[in-house]
Amino acid sequence: MEVIDDYINPKSTTIHPFLKVIQKPTLRKSVLTLCVIIFLLSGTLTITLSKLLYNTTTKGRYEKEHQFEHPMFLTFMMFVGMMLCLFIHIIMTLIIPEDDKKNYIQINKRSPFRGEVLFALIGPALCDFLGGYLMNVGLMYVTSSVFQMMRGSVIIFTALLTVFVRKSQLKNNQIFAIFLVIIALAVVGGSAFAGNSSVIKGESKVWDVVIGISFITSAMFLQALQTIMEEKYLQDLQIPPLVVVGLEGFYGILLSIPGMIVLQMVPIPFYDDNIDAIISLREKHVLIVVIIYAFSVTLFNITGMIITRSLTAMVRNILDPCRMISIWFLSVLMYYIFNKKYGEPLGWQTALQVLGFLLLTFGLFIYTGVIKLNFFGTENIEQNENIVLDEKSEDNDHDLFE
Repeated sequence: MEVIDDYINPKSTTIHPFLKVIQKPTLRKSVLTLCVIIFLLSGTLTITLSKLLYNTTTKGRYEKEHQFEHPMFLTFMMFVGMMLCLFIHIIMTLIIPEDDKKNYIQINKRSPFRGEVLFALIGPALCDFLGGYLMNVGLMYVTSSVFQMMRGSVIIFTALLTVFVRKSQLKNNQIFAIFLVIIALAVVGGSAFAGNSSVIKGESKVWDVVIGISFITSAMFLQALQTIMEEKYLQDLQIPPLVVVGLEGFYGILLSIPGMIVLQMVPIPFYDDNIDAIISLREKHVLIVVIIYAFSVTLFNITGMIITRSLTAMVRNILDPCRMISIWFLSVLMYYIFNKKYGEPLGWQTALQVLGFLLLTFGLFIYTGVIKLNFFGTENIEQNENIVLDEKSEDNDHDLFE
Protein backbone atom coordinates (compact mmCIF):
# COMPACT_ATOMS: atom_id res chain seq x y z
CA MET A 1 0.00 0.00 0.00
CA GLU A 2 1.54 3.24 -1.06
CA VAL A 3 1.94 5.63 1.82
CA ILE A 4 2.51 9.31 1.31
CA ASP A 5 2.15 11.62 4.27
CA ASP A 6 3.82 14.04 6.63
CA TYR A 7 4.47 12.92 10.20
CA ILE A 8 6.92 15.65 11.08
CA ASN A 9 6.21 17.88 14.04
CA PRO A 10 4.94 21.19 12.60
CA LYS A 11 7.21 23.07 15.02
CA SER A 12 10.29 21.75 13.23
CA THR A 13 11.75 23.98 10.52
CA THR A 14 15.08 22.36 9.65
CA ILE A 15 15.66 21.95 5.92
CA HIS A 16 17.57 18.97 4.61
CA PRO A 17 20.44 20.11 2.30
CA PHE A 18 19.02 17.97 -0.52
CA LEU A 19 15.75 19.90 -0.45
CA LYS A 20 17.67 23.17 -0.28
CA VAL A 21 19.22 22.25 -3.63
CA ILE A 22 16.02 21.25 -5.42
CA GLN A 23 14.16 24.27 -4.03
CA LYS A 24 16.54 26.73 -5.68
CA PRO A 25 14.57 28.95 -8.11
CA THR A 26 16.70 27.77 -11.03
CA LEU A 27 15.91 24.12 -10.36
CA ARG A 28 12.60 24.10 -8.50
CA LYS A 29 10.26 24.21 -11.50
CA SER A 30 12.18 21.60 -13.49
CA VAL A 31 12.58 19.24 -10.53
CA LEU A 32 8.92 19.46 -9.48
CA THR A 33 7.75 18.96 -13.05
CA LEU A 34 9.92 15.85 -13.28
CA CYS A 35 8.58 14.64 -9.91
CA VAL A 36 4.97 15.05 -11.07
CA ILE A 37 5.70 13.06 -14.24
CA ILE A 38 7.47 10.30 -12.30
CA PHE A 39 4.71 10.29 -9.67
CA LEU A 40 1.97 9.76 -12.25
CA LEU A 41 4.01 7.24 -14.22
CA SER A 42 5.08 5.16 -11.21
CA GLY A 43 1.61 5.37 -9.65
CA THR A 44 0.12 4.10 -12.89
CA LEU A 45 2.69 1.31 -13.17
CA THR A 46 2.11 -0.02 -9.66
CA ILE A 47 -1.49 -0.89 -10.52
CA THR A 48 -1.02 -1.75 -14.18
CA LEU A 49 1.95 -4.04 -13.56
CA SER A 50 0.08 -5.84 -10.78
CA LYS A 51 -2.74 -6.64 -13.18
CA LEU A 52 -0.23 -7.47 -15.90
CA LEU A 53 1.41 -10.05 -13.64
CA TYR A 54 -1.94 -11.65 -12.82
CA ASN A 55 -2.61 -12.13 -16.53
CA THR A 56 0.92 -13.31 -17.34
CA THR A 57 1.37 -17.01 -18.01
CA THR A 58 4.30 -18.90 -16.52
CA LYS A 59 5.33 -22.51 -15.96
CA GLY A 60 6.89 -21.99 -12.55
CA ARG A 61 7.16 -25.30 -10.74
CA TYR A 62 4.70 -27.00 -13.11
CA GLU A 63 5.03 -28.19 -16.69
CA LYS A 64 1.71 -26.66 -17.71
CA GLU A 65 1.51 -22.90 -18.21
CA HIS A 66 -0.73 -21.04 -15.78
CA GLN A 67 -1.42 -17.47 -14.72
CA PHE A 68 0.80 -15.74 -12.18
CA GLU A 69 -1.89 -15.20 -9.54
CA HIS A 70 0.02 -14.76 -6.30
CA PRO A 71 -1.39 -11.79 -4.33
CA MET A 72 0.66 -12.50 -1.19
CA PHE A 73 3.91 -12.55 -3.13
CA LEU A 74 2.91 -9.29 -4.81
CA THR A 75 2.18 -7.84 -1.36
CA PHE A 76 5.64 -8.93 -0.26
CA MET A 77 7.22 -7.15 -3.24
CA MET A 78 5.19 -4.03 -2.48
CA PHE A 79 6.74 -3.93 0.98
CA VAL A 80 10.19 -4.48 -0.53
CA GLY A 81 9.60 -1.35 -2.60
CA MET A 82 8.48 0.53 0.50
CA MET A 83 11.49 -0.61 2.54
CA LEU A 84 13.80 0.76 -0.15
CA CYS A 85 12.66 4.21 1.03
CA LEU A 86 14.53 3.48 4.26
CA PHE A 87 17.78 3.05 2.36
CA ILE A 88 17.09 6.23 0.40
CA HIS A 89 16.73 8.09 3.71
CA ILE A 90 20.01 6.66 5.00
CA ILE A 91 21.84 7.50 1.76
CA MET A 92 20.51 11.06 1.70
CA THR A 93 21.59 11.52 5.31
CA LEU A 94 25.09 10.20 4.61
CA ILE A 95 25.69 12.51 1.65
CA ILE A 96 25.01 15.66 3.66
CA PRO A 97 28.05 17.97 3.37
CA GLU A 98 30.22 17.85 6.49
CA ASP A 99 29.47 21.45 7.48
CA ASP A 100 25.73 20.87 7.25
CA LYS A 101 25.93 17.44 8.88
CA LYS A 102 27.12 18.77 12.26
CA ASN A 103 24.29 21.27 12.42
CA TYR A 104 21.77 18.75 11.09
CA ILE A 105 22.72 16.08 13.65
CA GLN A 106 22.80 18.61 16.48
CA ILE A 107 19.25 19.74 15.71
CA ASN A 108 17.93 16.24 15.08
CA LYS A 109 19.30 14.55 18.18
CA ARG A 110 16.61 11.89 18.56
CA SER A 111 17.00 8.79 16.43
CA PRO A 112 14.00 7.94 14.21
CA PHE A 113 14.68 4.27 15.00
CA ARG A 114 14.10 4.59 18.75
CA GLY A 115 11.91 2.09 20.60
CA GLU A 116 8.79 4.25 20.88
CA VAL A 117 8.77 4.76 17.12
CA LEU A 118 9.20 1.07 16.35
CA PHE A 119 6.39 0.21 18.76
CA ALA A 120 4.05 2.92 17.46
CA LEU A 121 4.35 1.60 13.91
CA ILE A 122 3.22 -1.96 14.72
CA GLY A 123 -0.51 -1.22 14.50
CA PRO A 124 -0.37 0.84 11.29
CA ALA A 125 1.96 -1.72 9.71
CA LEU A 126 -0.49 -4.53 10.49
CA CYS A 127 -3.33 -2.58 8.85
CA ASP A 128 -1.04 -1.88 5.91
CA PHE A 129 -0.22 -5.56 5.53
CA LEU A 130 -3.82 -6.78 5.70
CA GLY A 131 -5.09 -3.95 3.52
CA GLY A 132 -2.36 -4.45 0.94
CA TYR A 133 -3.09 -8.16 0.68
CA LEU A 134 -6.85 -7.65 0.38
CA MET A 135 -6.33 -5.05 -2.35
CA ASN A 136 -4.09 -7.38 -4.32
CA VAL A 137 -6.67 -10.15 -4.05
CA GLY A 138 -9.42 -7.76 -5.15
CA LEU A 139 -7.41 -6.68 -8.18
CA MET A 140 -7.49 -10.27 -9.45
CA TYR A 141 -11.24 -9.99 -10.00
CA VAL A 142 -11.72 -6.51 -11.51
CA THR A 143 -9.97 -4.34 -14.06
CA SER A 144 -7.31 -1.81 -13.12
CA SER A 145 -9.57 1.19 -13.71
CA VAL A 146 -12.44 -0.20 -11.64
CA PHE A 147 -9.96 -1.12 -8.91
CA GLN A 148 -8.49 2.39 -8.76
CA MET A 149 -11.89 4.09 -8.68
CA MET A 150 -13.27 1.71 -6.04
CA ARG A 151 -10.39 2.79 -3.83
CA GLY A 152 -12.25 6.07 -3.55
CA SER A 153 -14.41 4.31 -0.94
CA VAL A 154 -11.65 5.09 1.56
CA ILE A 155 -13.08 8.59 1.90
CA ILE A 156 -16.33 7.12 3.26
CA PHE A 157 -14.56 5.05 5.92
CA THR A 158 -12.27 7.93 6.82
CA ALA A 159 -15.29 10.18 7.33
CA LEU A 160 -17.02 7.57 9.51
CA LEU A 161 -13.92 7.10 11.64
CA THR A 162 -13.56 10.87 11.86
CA VAL A 163 -17.01 11.10 13.39
CA PHE A 164 -17.02 8.03 15.63
CA VAL A 165 -13.36 7.83 16.65
CA ARG A 166 -12.07 11.39 16.48
CA LYS A 167 -15.44 12.73 17.60
CA SER A 168 -15.20 15.43 14.94
CA GLN A 169 -18.15 16.87 13.06
CA LEU A 170 -18.35 16.84 9.28
CA LYS A 171 -19.32 19.99 7.43
CA ASN A 172 -22.30 20.07 5.09
CA ASN A 173 -20.01 20.21 2.07
CA GLN A 174 -18.23 17.07 3.22
CA ILE A 175 -21.49 15.20 3.80
CA PHE A 176 -22.64 16.13 0.30
CA ALA A 177 -19.25 15.03 -1.08
CA ILE A 178 -19.57 11.63 0.60
CA PHE A 179 -23.05 11.26 -0.89
CA LEU A 180 -21.57 11.90 -4.35
CA VAL A 181 -18.79 9.39 -3.73
CA ILE A 182 -21.32 6.71 -2.75
CA ILE A 183 -23.27 7.30 -5.97
CA ALA A 184 -20.02 7.25 -7.97
CA LEU A 185 -18.95 3.94 -6.45
CA ALA A 186 -22.37 2.45 -7.19
CA VAL A 187 -22.03 3.52 -10.83
CA VAL A 188 -18.47 2.17 -11.09
CA GLY A 189 -19.55 -1.06 -9.42
CA GLY A 190 -22.39 -1.33 -11.91
CA SER A 191 -19.96 -0.95 -14.79
CA ALA A 192 -17.96 -3.87 -13.38
CA PHE A 193 -21.03 -6.09 -13.82
CA ALA A 194 -21.39 -5.05 -17.46
CA GLY A 195 -19.62 -8.14 -18.74
CA ASN A 196 -16.15 -7.14 -19.81
CA SER A 197 -15.14 -5.31 -16.66
CA SER A 198 -14.47 -8.44 -14.66
CA VAL A 199 -11.89 -10.58 -16.37
CA ILE A 200 -10.34 -13.58 -14.73
CA LYS A 201 -9.19 -16.69 -16.49
CA GLY A 202 -10.96 -15.48 -19.63
CA GLU A 203 -14.40 -15.55 -18.02
CA SER A 204 -16.80 -12.93 -16.82
CA LYS A 205 -18.64 -13.76 -13.61
CA VAL A 206 -20.91 -11.75 -11.38
CA TRP A 207 -19.52 -13.49 -8.33
CA ASP A 208 -15.99 -12.47 -9.27
CA VAL A 209 -17.00 -8.82 -9.24
CA VAL A 210 -18.70 -9.17 -5.85
CA ILE A 211 -15.58 -10.78 -4.38
CA GLY A 212 -13.25 -8.21 -5.92
CA ILE A 213 -15.23 -5.17 -4.79
CA SER A 214 -15.74 -6.66 -1.31
CA PHE A 215 -12.01 -7.20 -0.85
CA ILE A 216 -11.15 -3.72 -2.15
CA THR A 217 -13.64 -1.94 0.11
CA SER A 218 -12.50 -4.00 3.11
CA ALA A 219 -8.94 -2.94 2.34
CA MET A 220 -10.04 0.69 2.23
CA PHE A 221 -11.52 0.39 5.71
CA LEU A 222 -8.16 -0.89 6.95
CA GLN A 223 -6.39 1.95 5.17
CA ALA A 224 -8.68 4.48 6.82
CA LEU A 225 -8.04 2.81 10.19
CA GLN A 226 -4.32 2.99 9.47
CA THR A 227 -4.72 6.73 8.91
CA ILE A 228 -6.36 7.21 12.30
CA MET A 229 -3.72 5.14 14.09
CA GLU A 230 -0.84 6.97 12.43
CA GLU A 231 -2.29 10.35 13.31
CA LYS A 232 -2.83 9.29 16.91
CA TYR A 233 0.49 7.59 17.60
CA LEU A 234 2.95 9.27 15.23
CA GLN A 235 1.85 12.89 15.31
CA ASP A 236 4.36 14.08 17.93
CA LEU A 237 7.25 11.67 17.34
CA GLN A 238 9.05 13.69 14.66
CA ILE A 239 9.56 10.76 12.30
CA PRO A 240 10.86 11.45 8.78
CA PRO A 241 8.24 10.35 6.21
CA LEU A 242 10.72 8.13 4.37
CA VAL A 243 11.50 6.35 7.64
CA VAL A 244 7.80 5.76 8.28
CA VAL A 245 7.30 4.23 4.84
CA GLY A 246 10.53 2.24 5.10
CA LEU A 247 9.77 0.83 8.54
CA GLU A 248 6.23 -0.09 7.54
CA GLY A 249 7.77 -1.84 4.55
CA PHE A 250 10.14 -3.69 6.90
CA TYR A 251 7.26 -4.76 9.15
CA GLY A 252 5.28 -5.74 6.07
CA ILE A 253 8.08 -8.03 4.91
CA LEU A 254 8.21 -9.66 8.36
CA LEU A 255 4.45 -10.29 8.15
CA SER A 256 4.43 -11.36 4.50
CA ILE A 257 6.99 -14.15 4.91
CA PRO A 258 4.92 -16.18 7.42
CA GLY A 259 1.83 -15.17 5.43
CA MET A 260 3.26 -16.85 2.33
CA ILE A 261 4.11 -19.96 4.36
CA VAL A 262 0.60 -20.20 5.82
CA LEU A 263 -1.12 -19.71 2.46
CA GLN A 264 1.13 -22.40 1.03
CA MET A 265 -0.44 -24.92 3.42
CA VAL A 266 -4.12 -23.94 3.58
CA PRO A 267 -6.76 -25.49 1.28
CA ILE A 268 -8.44 -23.85 -1.70
CA PRO A 269 -9.81 -21.15 -2.10
CA PHE A 270 -7.23 -19.55 0.20
CA TYR A 271 -4.33 -21.59 -1.15
CA ASP A 272 -1.56 -19.54 -2.75
CA ASP A 273 1.43 -21.42 -4.17
CA ASN A 274 4.17 -18.94 -3.35
CA ILE A 275 6.87 -21.51 -4.09
CA ASP A 276 5.57 -21.39 -7.65
CA ALA A 277 5.80 -17.58 -7.53
CA ILE A 278 9.44 -17.67 -6.46
CA ILE A 279 10.39 -20.32 -9.04
CA SER A 280 8.60 -18.29 -11.72
CA LEU A 281 11.19 -15.56 -11.22
CA ARG A 282 13.54 -17.73 -13.27
CA GLU A 283 11.53 -16.61 -16.29
CA LYS A 284 12.96 -13.30 -17.43
CA HIS A 285 9.66 -11.62 -18.34
CA VAL A 286 8.26 -12.27 -14.85
CA LEU A 287 11.43 -11.14 -13.08
CA ILE A 288 11.61 -7.90 -15.06
CA VAL A 289 7.99 -6.97 -14.29
CA VAL A 290 8.44 -7.76 -10.57
CA ILE A 291 11.59 -5.62 -10.32
CA ILE A 292 9.99 -2.69 -12.15
CA TYR A 293 6.96 -3.02 -9.88
CA ALA A 294 9.05 -2.81 -6.69
CA PHE A 295 10.99 0.22 -7.91
CA SER A 296 7.74 1.87 -9.05
CA VAL A 297 6.45 1.61 -5.48
CA THR A 298 9.64 3.28 -4.24
CA LEU A 299 9.53 6.09 -6.80
CA PHE A 300 5.82 6.66 -6.20
CA ASN A 301 6.39 7.22 -2.49
CA ILE A 302 9.48 9.41 -2.86
CA THR A 303 8.11 11.69 -5.58
CA GLY A 304 4.75 11.83 -3.82
CA MET A 305 6.44 13.09 -0.68
CA ILE A 306 8.44 15.71 -2.56
CA ILE A 307 5.24 16.92 -4.23
CA THR A 308 3.37 16.92 -0.94
CA ARG A 309 6.18 18.86 0.74
CA SER A 310 6.79 21.36 -2.05
CA LEU A 311 3.34 22.08 -3.49
CA THR A 312 -0.04 22.85 -2.01
CA ALA A 313 -2.46 20.14 -0.92
CA MET A 314 -4.81 21.29 -3.69
CA VAL A 315 -2.28 20.40 -6.39
CA ARG A 316 -1.65 17.02 -4.78
CA ASN A 317 -5.38 16.25 -4.65
CA ILE A 318 -5.82 17.16 -8.31
CA LEU A 319 -3.16 14.60 -9.27
CA ASP A 320 -5.20 11.68 -7.89
CA PRO A 321 -7.90 11.82 -10.61
CA CYS A 322 -5.10 12.20 -13.18
CA ARG A 323 -3.76 8.87 -11.96
CA MET A 324 -7.16 7.25 -12.51
CA ILE A 325 -7.21 8.54 -16.09
CA SER A 326 -3.67 7.34 -16.81
CA ILE A 327 -4.42 3.85 -15.45
CA TRP A 328 -7.56 3.56 -17.57
CA PHE A 329 -5.82 4.93 -20.68
CA LEU A 330 -2.88 2.54 -20.34
CA SER A 331 -5.21 -0.43 -19.79
CA VAL A 332 -7.16 0.37 -22.96
CA LEU A 333 -3.92 0.91 -24.88
CA MET A 334 -2.56 -2.47 -23.78
CA TYR A 335 -5.76 -4.22 -24.86
CA TYR A 336 -5.92 -2.80 -28.38
CA ILE A 337 -2.23 -2.46 -29.22
CA PHE A 338 -0.32 -5.16 -27.34
CA ASN A 339 -2.42 -8.14 -26.34
CA LYS A 340 -6.12 -8.61 -25.66
CA LYS A 341 -5.47 -10.72 -22.57
CA TYR A 342 -4.01 -7.60 -20.95
CA GLY A 343 -5.83 -4.37 -20.29
CA GLU A 344 -9.53 -3.74 -20.87
CA PRO A 345 -11.71 -3.06 -23.92
CA LEU A 346 -14.00 -0.15 -24.64
CA GLY A 347 -17.71 -0.84 -24.44
CA TRP A 348 -20.98 0.61 -23.27
CA GLN A 349 -19.83 0.00 -19.70
CA THR A 350 -17.09 2.56 -20.39
CA ALA A 351 -19.76 5.28 -20.32
CA LEU A 352 -20.69 4.17 -16.80
CA GLN A 353 -17.05 4.30 -15.76
CA VAL A 354 -16.69 7.82 -17.15
CA LEU A 355 -19.82 8.94 -15.29
CA GLY A 356 -18.57 7.29 -12.11
CA PHE A 357 -15.17 8.91 -12.54
CA LEU A 358 -16.68 12.39 -12.94
CA LEU A 359 -18.90 11.97 -9.87
CA LEU A 360 -16.02 10.55 -7.85
CA THR A 361 -13.65 13.35 -8.85
CA PHE A 362 -16.28 16.00 -8.09
CA GLY A 363 -16.90 14.41 -4.68
CA LEU A 364 -13.19 14.21 -3.84
CA PHE A 365 -12.65 17.83 -4.89
CA ILE A 366 -15.53 19.03 -2.71
CA TYR A 367 -14.41 16.95 0.27
CA THR A 368 -10.83 18.24 0.11
CA GLY A 369 -11.79 21.85 -0.54
CA VAL A 370 -10.55 22.10 -4.12
CA ILE A 371 -14.13 23.00 -5.03
CA LYS A 372 -16.15 25.07 -2.55
CA LEU A 373 -19.94 25.10 -2.70
CA ASN A 374 -21.39 28.30 -1.27
CA PHE A 375 -25.01 27.13 -1.29
CA PHE A 376 -24.30 25.12 1.87
CA GLY A 377 -23.40 28.28 3.74
CA THR A 378 -20.28 30.32 4.33
CA GLU A 379 -18.78 28.06 6.97
CA ASN A 380 -15.20 27.10 6.31
CA ILE A 381 -14.52 23.62 5.04
CA GLU A 382 -12.41 21.82 7.56
CA GLN A 383 -9.81 19.93 5.57
CA ASN A 384 -9.40 16.28 6.47
CA GLU A 385 -5.78 15.57 7.33
CA ASN A 386 -5.40 11.99 6.27
CA ILE A 387 -2.97 9.75 4.41
CA VAL A 388 -5.50 8.66 1.85
CA LEU A 389 -5.87 12.08 0.26
CA ASP A 390 -2.28 12.99 1.10
CA GLU A 391 -3.11 16.35 2.57
CA LYS A 392 -0.34 18.61 3.75
CA SER A 393 -0.07 21.81 5.71
CA GLU A 394 0.32 25.00 3.74
CA ASP A 395 3.59 25.45 5.66
CA ASN A 396 6.14 24.01 3.26
CA ASP A 397 9.20 24.62 5.42
CA HIS A 398 9.37 21.17 6.98
CA ASP A 399 11.97 18.69 5.84
CA LEU A 400 11.41 15.49 3.93
CA PHE A 401 14.30 13.69 5.62
CA GLU A 402 14.33 15.44 8.96
